[in-house]
Amino acid sequence: MKIMKLAKFIIPALALGTLSIAESLEKSNISHDAKWLIHLDVEALKDSYIGDTMLTFALAELAKANDSPIGMDIDSLLDELYSLTAYSTTFSENPENHSVLIVKSGEKLRSITEALLNAGMFVDEHEDFKEVEGLPYPTYLIGRELHLSFPSDNTALLSRSFEQIEQAIAVIDGKTDNMNAAGSDIALSNEEGFFFIATANGMNEFDAMPPQARVLQKATGGQLAIGEKDEILHSHLILSTEGEDVSDQLYRIIRGMIALASFTEIGDERVSLLTKNISVEKQIDFVSVDLLYPSENINELLLPLLERKAKLKPHQEQKRNYDKVVDDGIGGEEIKVINVDARVDNGNLPRNATDDNPESFWGARGRAWIRLELESNSLVREVQIAWGNEPDGRSRFIVEASEDGAKWRPIIHRRSSGENSDLESYNIPDTSTSWIRLVCDGRGDKRIVKMSDVRIMGAPNYIAPETEQDSE
Repeated sequence: MKIMKLAKFIIPALALGTLSIAESLEKSNISHDAKWLIHLDVEALKDSYIGDTMLTFALAELAKANDSPIGMDIDSLLDELYSLTAYSTTFSENPENHSVLIVKSGEKLRSITEALLNAGMFVDEHEDFKEVEGLPYPTYLIGRELHLSFPSDNTALLSRSFEQIEQAIAVIDGKTDNMNAAGSDIALSNEEGFFFIATANGMNEFDAMPPQARVLQKATGGQLAIGEKDEILHSHLILSTEGEDVSDQLYRIIRGMIALASFTEIGDERVSLLTKNISVEKQIDFVSVDLLYPSENINELLLPLLERKAKLKPHQEQKRNYDKVVDDGIGGEEIKVINVDARVDNGNLPRNATDDNPESFWGARGRAWIRLELESNSLVREVQIAWGNEPDGRSRFIVEASEDGAKWRPIIHRRSSGENSDLESYNIPDTSTSWIRLVCDGRGDKRIVKMSDVRIMGAPNYIAPETEQDSE
């Protein structure tokens, strides 16, 4: 079901691990008897190197799975998200039936969500989407199993159980004790500056712990905080214990696991560097694990895994010209661009990037993309970009390809040199496509993206060879 596909992207997003919580965790919104919670500051995530890359990848995958013509509205939906907080009052084997997700957003979230649902963006012909009548706030039932409520213009609640939503609203309205009350089951340490926080109490009572995580059952509780500063990933894990003996045992187990990983012959220096940058410390009633690691290296480790997993998805088994990648090459002739547009601009229009005038440029503040329609289906081998002096340093960007200008797939993730305004060449795997899109992170609203010249190189009028499946 499509609504379940959406959930599969939300949960990994929560598990992504900048220093600055734009949307701080509001303890007054969490029930005092919560056993676990996960909080994600989406605004800070979008401003981070890791977050921008992973979110762009997730959006591309959602766009591929979308059969609706309004798939581009996912970007608008992302802009409206400020923070996500999920919590539950139990460690049940079916946590989805006892948990609630709180979404803090802009005032447009409700209208955008309703438009996407009505258009079948997240539901298919086998799922229902209807409004529940007789409630004091707008509530929808999706697929007969997921409730979505809007108690205010800036808050949305999702849960499998409507009773959980009612209980969550009672907490938010101050009618039920929240985490600020004495005796709360979860004690949060002060983790200012991290955009992701996950914490739990009573992990040693959880019987359904997967084998690879059984070591956590030696801890009574724990908290993980993840952030990024100056393109360095920061991860801080605290595991509380029942006393010094357990702390010592847990400390030895974790140190042993790290040592074992460091001796594993993986053949990747980035993995070796990862284990060397982990530090473990112990106190009487807790053990802490810290990691500092370049964000660029994390991306290089994670992206191949995500891309391999994505290739196994059923919707990608259908062969299309824009999905075909042939032997890699560089150069070729410049491919004519017949249309160019952008998500946003700052008055310097997107056509300035293809007008052969080095004095003009396309400019945009924050996260932005520029989209180029080629004169024909072409074999693209290289993208050349002049970055307009880059007053704010190096730019991170993703090159994407599309058959129709609506559904995109990432091809490469790169960074500019930041050293000059001349054309820089970026080789890509030879890709048959009709559209190219350049997605720039922009670091939220803090940076201005400038492109004075964009050229697409390769072979125009390309006809991809047919496969047996194509012939059928």
